[in-house]
Amino acid sequence: MSLNYTFVNEDTSTELSILSPGSNILAIAGSGSRVVPLFMSEPKSICCVDTLKSQLYLTEMRIEAVRQLEYDDYCMLLGYKNSEPIYIQKLFDKLKISDDAKLFLEHHFKKFGWRRIIFSGKWERSIGKASSFFKLCVPDLEYRLSKCNNITEQEVVFAKTKFRIFLAFKILEFFTMMSCLIDMLKVRRKKINFKSSSTSVKHYWEGLNNIVHRKIVLENFFYSILLTGKYNRFEAPTLEIDANKYSRYKKGIENCQISYVHNDIFDFIMNTNCKFDFVSLSNTPDYLSKEMKFKFMQMLKCGLARNSKVVFRNCLSQKIKINTSGFDDVREEFSKPVKLDITPFYKVNIFRRSTNS
Repeated sequence: MSLNYTFVNEDTSTELSILSPGSNILAIAGSGSRVVPLFMSEPKSICCVDTLKSQLYLTEMRIEAVRQLEYDDYCMLLGYKNSEPIYIQKLFDKLKISDDAKLFLEHHFKKFGWRRIIFSGKWERSIGKASSFFKLCVPDLEYRLSKCNNITEQEVVFAKTKFRIFLAFKILEFFTMMSCLIDMLKVRRKKINFKSSSTSVKHYWEGLNNIVHRKIVLENFFYSILLTGKYNRFEAPTLEIDANKYSRYKKGIENCQISYVHNDIFDFIMNTNCKFDFVSLSNTPDYLSKEMKFKFMQMLKCGLARNSKVVFRNCLSQKIKINTSGFDDVREEFSKPVKLDITPFYKVNIFRRSTNS
């Protein structure tokens, strides 16, 4: 058992702009970094669901760390703020979490020498390795970007380096596909979805072309790591470590009923007696089969309250057909926060269950 995700690749401020106080929330756990900010909405309950126990353990640790630790210690435990490994271990040892979570996460921390857990997941390590292709193709990219004082100057830099950046993405795409081929040979699978592996690289390229004209790239927590291999919490903070909001996360956690469910989110919602006001699916639809993509919204219905909202993301490069019968598309009602969302490689979808469905 290992951790697939430990950092963040979504902007939860979009969900926060939609949520109402006292909501019953159902959310994909992931690394937990997208769940923590949801507590600022002062929910009545949050049910964290994931198919991987390891991700639930990490989510539990994050939530309990907010409850039990002060802001600086929270940042040091996760690795947002530099600290000696011995102090990170001390913080973890005093943290009160479930026995299973404690056992797994202690082993994980030890494996990485009690260092920055936010960059120890499989996805985060792959992004760190991918940055080497950009350093190879555009060795001075970090320096050039650091000298940009505005969007116009940044656009000039990308105009001059666009071909080499694109080349880095193509090299990354090739190595991603080769990695998938090696994995296929190891487990002797007959089929492998090369299209899926190349699509993931393609949507990062499209996202970069999108953000270059809207935001300073080094202020984006994802692209700063991908392009330079470095992360600066002051230049590109995540919502999770917003010091001005931390006390509100604490308050929300204290007054919230929290549960962790090891299950497929669709199986769970179809077999629970709970009714949820808000469902945060992350980009789960990207990983569903064509048949499941079409019907997953209908599967959610039985666990949704009237006028409940469902938020999910999908890669810009993927066109998906969904049966949204019984739901109203209300994305335009929240167009302002959607436009401000800082993860440009996703389309944010927002639906409300119809009152007559």
